[in-house]
Amino acid sequence: MCGSTWSNDGDVTGNHSSGWDYWVVKISATGVLQWEKSLGGTEFDFGETVHQTADGGYIVAGCAMSNDGDVTGNHSGRGDYWIVKLSPAGIIEWKKCFGGSGDEGANCIIQTTDGGYIVGGSANSIDGDVTGIHGQSDAWIVKLSATGSIQWQKCYGGPGNEEAWAIRQTQDGGYIFGGYNDANGGDVTGNHGNTDVWVVKISDTGALQWQKSYGGSGYEGLTELLQAGDGGYIFSAGTASLDGDVSGNHGDNDMWIVKLSDTGSIEWQRCYGGTAFDNSGSMAAARDSGYILAGSAESSDGDVTFNHGWGDYWVVKISKTGSIQWQHSYGSTAGDAAYAVCQAADGDYVVVGSDGGLLNGDVTSTHGTGDYWMLKIGVVGDGDPTLGVPVAGNGTICIGPDPTSGQLRITGIEQARIRVDNLAGTLVKEALNATEINISDCPSGVYLVSLWNSNGNKLYQQRVVKN
Repeated sequence: MCGSTWSNDGDVTGNHSSGWDYWVVKISATGVLQWEKSLGGTEFDFGETVHQTADGGYIVAGCAMSNDGDVTGNHSGRGDYWIVKLSPAGIIEWKKCFGGSGDEGANCIIQTTDGGYIVGGSANSIDGDVTGIHGQSDAWIVKLSATGSIQWQKCYGGPGNEEAWAIRQTQDGGYIFGGYNDANGGDVTGNHGNTDVWVVKISDTGALQWQKSYGGSGYEGLTELLQAGDGGYIFSAGTASLDGDVSGNHGDNDMWIVKLSDTGSIEWQRCYGGTAFDNSGSMAAARDSGYILAGSAESSDGDVTFNHGWGDYWVVKISKTGSIQWQHSYGSTAGDAAYAVCQAADGDYVVVGSDGGLLNGDVTSTHGTGDYWMLKIGVVGDGDPTLGVPVAGNGTICIGPDPTSGQLRITGIEQARIRVDNLAGTLVKEALNATEINISDCPSGVYLVSLWNSNGNKLYQQRVVKN
């Protein structure tokens, strides 16, 4: 995962200043920190995105204001695209600044099928690496070789402000990017007022093939854009509108998911949320052809059934046609917001964002205000998502041994109702007022073990491997 830090203690080492550095963190499949790197200089450097590359390393992108430390070749000291290629162990293999005398910042990068990269963000320079600016700031797309040399670059926009927040290579070998616009003119048509989602399809050489604005009279901001299995596209965004393309908004701000045809026509759209401020952070394709959404929710009504306090991670699973299959809130009484989600190799979902710094609810450890907070959640039974960590935040409870040949013992609690389910959600064993349970007659595999107190409150959940 990648973001930004201004710490230089706890898990963070090597920060170059009292300001912000890129912070890249590699963890194991069970959440153990394997390595972490602070990348930057003495000014503010903001990491935005990371992707694994074909060689097992990583490509990182964001905005650098420094021109010292790890950063060389900054064009202005105000802000350049800063692209860093890391080895599998996090060692810098190469790094490049791209920009001009104004402000540039990268928000998204992917590796392309030719082994190079394509980067999206915004630019407002009229010199350096930037040509063809239309207005105040443009979406700036830069195609790089495998070693970081510019192969082509192009600005897309109009008289106002445009920015790219997500980019994908398409099935035809071209690219599609999504972001926002705030005015008609130039490349931009169809703006509904205020800020709209803007989706732009370009060829493999950057020629504009089509563009569409989506939204209403309020504010819309895109967070993710994917190509769907049918060749169309789907994006996640936040919306404050209840007109134009937007219907079904529940209140202040909602998650907004829009399915497009391959030419950008809306096939369906749906708002998710409650009467308070709820927003999208990211979206990923799920193996069942549906989608997993992650963001933040301040509501506890409408589609949102629970909230711990000021704001929670809100994770929503939808079908391929947008119907909610399940949704769940995770967090503390502080403000917690999720920014990224993916489906793991074992079928579980991994969510990462930032916690609010309070130790309660689902947050069982914190170093200060605003840690990276990562969750791995599974789905059992009728689709209820569960954390494989203490539900009540009691880190003293333990079920073991794990793996086990059969006999499981509980420590850290006098007794509990013990329920053992297989991963299909079927009850296989249960014991009342117990501290042990034997699953030696159960087939080998992975089981979910849950503990309940006498009042019917769930105390703890843990996945256990039966040999």
